[in-house]
Amino acid sequence: MKILREYTLDFIRQNKRTSCAIMIALYLTSTFLASLCGFLETMWKDTITLTVYKSGDWHGELFGETFGRDLPLIRDYSTVESLLIKGEFITAKIEDPRREYLSFRCANAPYWEHMSDKNELTEGRIPRASDEIVISKQYFENNPQLKVGDRITLPIGDRVKDGTVLEATEPLRSGESFSQKGERTFTIVGILDVTTASTVPMYYAMGYMEEEEIKPEESVTVYLRFHSIHDTYRDLPKIAELIGWETDEYGNYNLKYNADYLSQHFVFPKGQLSFDSAMQMLAYPLMYLFLAALVVGLFILIIHNAFSLSANSRITQLGVLASIGASPRQIRRSVIWEGLLLMLLPLPAGLATGWFLDSRLIRYINSINNSARQEGMKVIFSYGLLSILPAVLLTFLTVWFSAGIPAKRIARLTPIEAIRQGGMGNIKKTRSRHLLSRFFGIEGEMASSALSARKRSYRTATISLTLSFLLLACFWHLNALRSAQTDAAVQKDEASKAHIEYYLDNGQAPEQEILYDLKKLPHVKDAVFYSSLKSALWMTADMESEELKRAGGMEAVTDAGKYYPIKRDGQYRIQSYIMGLDDASFRAYCSLLGIDPAPYFDTADPRAIVYNRTADKINGKPSHTEDIDFLKLQEGDTLTLSDKILDEEEGESTFRIKAGHITDKTPLPGVEFPGYTLIQFVPMSSMDALAENCREKRRLGSYHAIGLFYADSRKHIEGIRKNMEAFSNKYYGSGDYYISDILEEEKLDRDANKMYSAVIFFISGLMAVIGLSNVWATVSGTLKSRRRELSTLRSVGLSPRALSRILSLEALLFGLTPILVSLPVQVLFVAFFLNVSGLPVSIYLAHAPFLKILAYTVLLLVVMLGTYALGSRKLLKENIIDALKDETF
Repeated sequence: MKILREYTLDFIRQNKRTSCAIMIALYLTSTFLASLCGFLETMWKDTITLTVYKSGDWHGELFGETFGRDLPLIRDYSTVESLLIKGEFITAKIEDPRREYLSFRCANAPYWEHMSDKNELTEGRIPRASDEIVISKQYFENNPQLKVGDRITLPIGDRVKDGTVLEATEPLRSGESFSQKGERTFTIVGILDVTTASTVPMYYAMGYMEEEEIKPEESVTVYLRFHSIHDTYRDLPKIAELIGWETDEYGNYNLKYNADYLSQHFVFPKGQLSFDSAMQMLAYPLMYLFLAALVVGLFILIIHNAFSLSANSRITQLGVLASIGASPRQIRRSVIWEGLLLMLLPLPAGLATGWFLDSRLIRYINSINNSARQEGMKVIFSYGLLSILPAVLLTFLTVWFSAGIPAKRIARLTPIEAIRQGGMGNIKKTRSRHLLSRFFGIEGEMASSALSARKRSYRTATISLTLSFLLLACFWHLNALRSAQTDAAVQKDEASKAHIEYYLDNGQAPEQEILYDLKKLPHVKDAVFYSSLKSALWMTADMESEELKRAGGMEAVTDAGKYYPIKRDGQYRIQSYIMGLDDASFRAYCSLLGIDPAPYFDTADPRAIVYNRTADKINGKPSHTEDIDFLKLQEGDTLTLSDKILDEEEGESTFRIKAGHITDKTPLPGVEFPGYTLIQFVPMSSMDALAENCREKRRLGSYHAIGLFYADSRKHIEGIRKNMEAFSNKYYGSGDYYISDILEEEKLDRDANKMYSAVIFFISGLMAVIGLSNVWATVSGTLKSRRRELSTLRSVGLSPRALSRILSLEALLFGLTPILVSLPVQVLFVAFFLNVSGLPVSIYLAHAPFLKILAYTVLLLVVMLGTYALGSRKLLKENIIDALKDETF
């Protein structure tokens, strides 16, 4: 065994070129795998960091009503780690010209530690004692004399009207009063970046409390963290059952889960994870896992080819060793030892290079992606054991399989077979290449015959080179497809995508005069305001349209258990949205349909334009669904609607509305509605009259209006937005409206594309180096093993120039083969994605990476020719007699 190790070390020293080729391949392997693992670790941890920043790292929430008396049962549950508790609203009376109250909720220390509320602080710190408070920035806007550090004394009590205590978040009631119960003094320790609508007569604030201060009858909001995050979906329903909750009409408890945070730790609801949703959540991890497996497989092919050439070059020596007593196991170990020894230097160098490349990539991503993230939030580079250990393990497996395959083959040979194959090799007679001889003469035929005669030994190199070229080309095609999809979406939405979106929610019915003035601001080409009143409709099976019946009917919808409709007593409850268009837009909609708008403004006889289409989600795919007729309705049919859309809601009001006109055209082409929802359009003024018949919660929800604005030119979008803000500030408070525009979205998209392109360029660069190193390793090793063959050709009179031409033609044929073989696969790859995405070929062709593929092809051929030229230079100068001698020790 010691002799074999010494022999292996001596062989490595004597065959520096082959050893260098293998070491370079191993260096690239470890570099790529280390870079990939480091990038994955960084992106995974960054995704978790963003989720924790935005929503906290709680696991589950008891979303229903929980009381202080329930806390001991919850706390003592064996798998619960901590309770994150927020108390009920406490109302304080203040002297303020705009709002009469300051309403705050106190939270315990675990809540402040694990929830995201602390990230809303713009100044100061979180409360740490029961006499400390943080207050909304709106309070300081209207009370500039106050600042962080000041102490304020507040009368504490209840809002009361006609003897009934009002909720802190209810709108201001005429005739309400304040019933003082006590007084508390607080130190202001921070300012929150939080706003509330002016219809609610209070400023928001938060304080601190200890769990011992909570009274048994006090209502609290409870978030939980478990000792093991994997217990969340199993134990949270059990806790709800333990404290006496009842399930809703869907058989579920009123619970919420921090689904993003849980899924990022690979925790999913048991039995509720469909294949499509699983693929959507795991798309990127699976893509990178597939990439890692493909890269490992590719490098196994590359390095296996190098080891095969190395093993073949010493097969006679190994045969002699076998003839003097070396066992097959020892022969196999000798080849594997070569791989492990050659891995010692490239592995740490590759890990260090991977760290360097990842750090530069993350630095670049941070430089271009600041606007797409929270202020001050940067991607934190991570490169620890989660990156190093997988990279080391994958590199070791690559070497083990790469060296193990030829080692196993050689170990099976008998000593006589090994010595016999150590000469010229097993070169088969090949048929004449008439086509090549016609264009390149005898030299073309000899070059083709040389490749054909060694097609078995070249097969691995050809496959690996084809895979590396194909992988690189597919990355470029994916990037082109992504750019083409973005362009297609822009072209598709160009007419329907609003330039500016205006969100109004001041707790009052929108005033048509103000909406009209907003729509008439300078450079506004077109605009529409809409709001919605949610309601429920109970229907029977005979109300299903023929298309819905063919799709499976409401029975299939309710059986799926994924959508709003439920079945009860032979009827189905579906949701209906009554969409209120601003009066001017509704008249324009009626004009488009060719109907008279006047009857729809008659509040004594309510009627609506029914948009009787719905997405067939049962039979559709996540990427595409077809729209079908929803209900069997006729003009004049009367629908009875209820404002109670869930069983858990208290009280119920019903109203009737007539189907005035049935259409398949919507005035809001860019707005998507939930599946299996009946959409009805009415004038906004008529919807306000309908909302008066509903409970207050539903009525207030209908006052939320959204405006879609279209500029006459994109250059005026910024100016229109500024005019909107100036106009809105005259009538509304800072928390009553919100404006976004398409320029912001496009900037975010550009930053995201820059980041994506940087990653693609990073991976593409590594893959290009892999392909080129494969060429160098394969050609240099192959030429060394053909030393006697080339010398034989020279001995029979072939000139060095002719031999160089033969090798050049061989290089071109060898380089073009994988490129030509990969072309049909590329065509199928692109065709598949075009078919799945529905992307027009013409749009894709504008982004197709033809120039990149052509440039890389030229580079590949240049490297191939250069490698052949460098590898053959020494062989062409070598003495023919010395080259023809047999191998000896």
